[in-house]
Amino acid sequence: MQRQTGRIQPGLEGPELPLEARHIWDWYSEVELGRGSNGFGPNPLSFTEIRSWAQLTGRTLRASETRAIVLLDQLYREAWSKAEQAREAFRKAKAESAARRR
Repeated sequence: MQRQTGRIQPGLEGPELPLEARHIWDWYSEVELGRGSNGFGPNPLSFTEIRSWAQLTGRTLRASETRAIVLLDQLYREAWSKAEQAREAFRKAKAESAARRR
């Protein structure tokens, strides 16, 4: 929603990132733009993709920063999967409701 409207939906504001961690979120947001999809959902970011992004952008990542990006990616894909399950349940319930009305 925020990417589409530029606004954060009320109730979804998270805590402020500590200043020391903001660069990791910014880096994740950049490398994530090159993510591929397998038709069933987002592909995980590989270490090769992260390394290529770092080389292309002139970034030097510490091991802990790379692990943080990988963890953010894992959390993103878990949230995406849960949201997709909810969307599928909604579609199924809607179809069943429409079938009962016939």
